[in-house]
Amino acid sequence: MTLSDKLKQSGIEALENLADFVNKTEVEKQRMSRNLEGKSEVDHAYEMGKSYHDYGPDGINCHFTIFATREQADAWEKGFKDA
Repeated sequence: MTLSDKLKQSGIEALENLADFVNKTEVEKQRMSRNLEGKSEVDHAYEMGKSYHDYGPDGINCHFTIFATREQADAWEKGFKDA
């Protein structure tokens, strides 16, 4: 396979990945972004607790996936209290 063929293939893969990303929900997109940034789900839960306190519910900061584990729920509550 030539370099040109490899570049074309990687471009197609990039477009497929972009199309997949566009079809994700906002919560899924944020989870993907957090993974790239190296943030844990517990860190995110803490930030969403603070967000809920400061700005009220918005569908992201009180999404059910934040409370998937006791550790995440505790982090959300701590973020809420710390705010």
